[in-house]
Amino acid sequence: MLTNDTSAVHLAAATGVHALCIAGGWHWDRFVPYPESLPVQAARVHAVSMVDEMPCFRCGGYCTLPHQPNEPRPCVERVSVSRALEVLDRVLSLPDFRTDG
Repeated sequence: MLTNDTSAVHLAAATGVHALCIAGGWHWDRFVPYPESLPVQAARVHAVSMVDEMPCFRCGGYCTLPHQPNEPRPCVERVSVSRALEVLDRVLSLPDFRTDG
């Protein structure tokens, strides 16, 4: 699963599905990434941040940078499709990401 919503990542973890999440930095360490200490099923889920740490990283969701209400926040908007596909390809090629069924 490739998503920009952490709720989808939690559902993937609960069902053992691999997931990549384009995550903003506003709740970093709260919803993603999952800590290494979680059970094996959840640890198999890959939640990858594909944003640059901006000065406002970990803002708590209170973005002070200019953006329209219905538009992505700047930290998410900076993620290009090509960068997301590059990271997706890299993670899919990892030996522990592949499954036998």
